Amino acid sequence: MSAGFPPTLGQIDGIPATELLDGLGSLHHTVVVTDPRGRVLWGSRDLIRALGRAARPEGLGLACVCQGYLGALNHIPQDSAAERAPYIERAVATILEHLEHRGSLRSFRIDPSADSAGNPGMGLEISAFGVDSHTFEGTASPAPRHRRLYVSILRPAFVPRADTAAKRASAGATHAKVNTHFERVLDGLPEATLTIDASGFITYANPDAVALLESSLGELIDAPVSLYFPDSALGETASAKDVLPGSTRPTIVKSAKTHRSLVEFAPGGRTPHFVEVASRPLEGPEGTSVGRILQLRDATSHQNLTERLKQKITSLESYVHTVSHDLRSPLVSLLGFTRLMKDDFGEMLGETGRRFLDRIEQAGSNMNTLTQDLLELSTQSQPGTSRKAVDPLNVLLQIRAEIKPRLEEQGIELWLPPAPSMLQCDRTQLYQVFSNLIVNALQHMGPCEAPRIAIEIQELQGERVIVVRDNGRGIETSAHAKIFDAFQTLSRDASTRSTGVGLSIVKKIALSYQGRVWVESEPGHGAAFFVSLKHS
Repeated sequence: MSAGFPPTLGQIDGIPATELLDGLGSLHHTVVVTDPRGRVLWGSRDLIRALGRAARPEGLGLACVCQGYLGALNHIPQDSAAERAPYIERAVATILEHLEHRGSLRSFRIDPSADSAGNPGMGLEISAFGVDSHTFEGTASPAPRHRRLYVSILRPAFVPRADTAAKRASAGATHAKVNTHFERVLDGLPEATLTIDASGFITYANPDAVALLESSLGELIDAPVSLYFPDSALGETASAKDVLPGSTRPTIVKSAKTHRSLVEFAPGGRTPHFVEVASRPLEGPEGTSVGRILQLRDATSHQNLTERLKQKITSLESYVHTVSHDLRSPLVSLLGFTRLMKDDFGEMLGETGRRFLDRIEQAGSNMNTLTQDLLELSTQSQPGTSRKAVDPLNVLLQIRAEIKPRLEEQGIELWLPPAPSMLQCDRTQLYQVFSNLIVNALQHMGPCEAPRIAIEIQELQGERVIVVRDNGRGIETSAHAKIFDAFQTLSRDASTRSTGVGLSIVKKIALSYQGRVWVESEPGHGAAFFVSLKHS
């Protein structure tokens, strides 16, 4: 090995080659880079670990690395594997010649038992492609130097026993029929569908998938699915050791949960697409994982519509916020001058005039309350930025102190949970949820014997449910669906100052935490309001 070896790998498309290779190695584990003569320039960490070498493999020949990897897969000592070296060298020479003329190699299998006694074992499947790297020499005006590299991905491949070859040959027609039938089933599915093996390589694509990914079937087969979708879109993937050798007819694992995600990709650098990916495991006849089936749906138009709706909602919320804020200034002036007229000119106006001023003041106060509610409603679009563990009892104690005069006036008992669970949320938003629900109960429970409002916090898997119960007059079933809509109020009491926005604010906060709201009530039997908040 010459001094200074290995040389720098330079850059590929302007990115340091080692960074790209480290990323590829994390996806496909056993990756090796060679020059056109087959001399190893770089090897992934997992490949080095598989070879069991203390030193890196740079400077070795690709045939030597393949021989060592095969020996590690089959637990063959180095001296016992020597007899297979000529066969492996010829195979590697064929690979390099193919790469030189065509630039890429979909799949090439090295069978270690081809010239042995027919013992079973693991062979080696190689996928390879060529890339161009550039290194820069000199300091004043560095000139790029072109370099051709070959990237090879090594995967274990099962090699059957020699005495089963005849059985496999006789069953070949049957297996072909099964696979053909399976492919026809995939072709007939109403959605674009891919199947991938446990190593993340595409094994089949139906016509809709070929059209959606804007590739040919030949380009997709044996290509890594990571070229199109990130690992996060696939869900949990099986490891290479779980591959079932010789399996023919995979089946969908019915008990496994479908993993769904939305992915953005731009085929061939063209306009980006949004694709909804539904991923589900596939298993072989013996229950061993053999890969996954991916169903794809073009969600571009839906995503664009969603984005437009979000923009319109944001614009409307901004408009409501601005108008509500601008209305408050003249309202403050109106209420101020009304009070001055009552104080300074009340005697001159007489009883009728003072009654009119009272009505003007009441209307102004109601409008001021409405604009304040609109301001709160327009700001409840996302979970609070200070989302953290909050003790709900502290929030409830604060609210009870604030409404204590009203509770005593109406003779209502407010029961709080003694030791509720902590909630992951924004404290201000939690205050708004509790305050609006409790005030709603105060306003609408009506006259009843021993009036009482009770707060509960229930623990469910992955969420917390806030419950506010009262023993008031209850709510008609027909009103349950609309009670959380803005400006909906069921109160017929003229003295009740309700804008119908409080419960709408509660609903909006719950939705921002992927939760929901509902009510359970019957006339004459009180009401129970429920708010679920996702606990993350």
